[in-house]
Amino acid sequence: MSSGLAKKLPIFSMAQCPNCGYAIDQLGMRTHCAKCGKQLTIRCISCQAHNPPIFQFCLKCGSDYRMFALIYYSDKVKQLDKQLVEYQHLYYQRARLQLLKRLSYCFVLVLSLAVCYFSLLLFSWKIASPIILSLALGNYILLTKFLTPWLSRLIGISYQTITEWRQVSLIAKKWQGQKNELQPQLAYYQEQFNQFQTYHLAPSSTEHDRETC
Repeated sequence: MSSGLAKKLPIFSMAQCPNCGYAIDQLGMRTHCAKCGKQLTIRCISCQAHNPPIFQFCLKCGSDYRMFALIYYSDKVKQLDKQLVEYQHLYYQRARLQLLKRLSYCFVLVLSLAVCYFSLLLFSWKIASPIILSLALGNYILLTKFLTPWLSRLIGISYQTITEWRQVSLIAKKWQGQKNELQPQLAYYQEQFNQFQTYHLAPSSTEHDRETC
């Protein structure tokens, strides 16, 4: 294609492979450059048709496939971001709960040792031993059955979330993986959209400059 036509209609400069400059047929069926193998067409995620980049609308379904893909991937990434932010909030809440549990264990241990010491100091072994055994049993029930549910309500996190934290973490890891897969697609269609806007708007700006002269 002549350089003069490409200057008059900049959109036709896209009829070269953007990777190696090899001349290509935009209206042909080839989806990859015959020289370097770079993908030349843009896939419509609505109908899976491959479209030459000179067209704004899909040749098969008629959708603005660049804009459709941008909206689709943007919404997906935003949804995953929201879910990951919620997971981070739960993660910090769980960390607070674990810290409070450790402090509670230390407090109960110190209190129990103090009670045992004064029981042995003030009473005989026959009287102190039932007190110590009752205290040990009460602490066990308190720490294993009631402490975590009470702290979860205090912090504002679901007790079920705490008990199923491993599954919650696996789901969050899956969300992160999905986001990592979608971000390159979003960046690709954003680049294609910006490129098309540049080529599409260039002729009108050229003619405007010509009218001004």
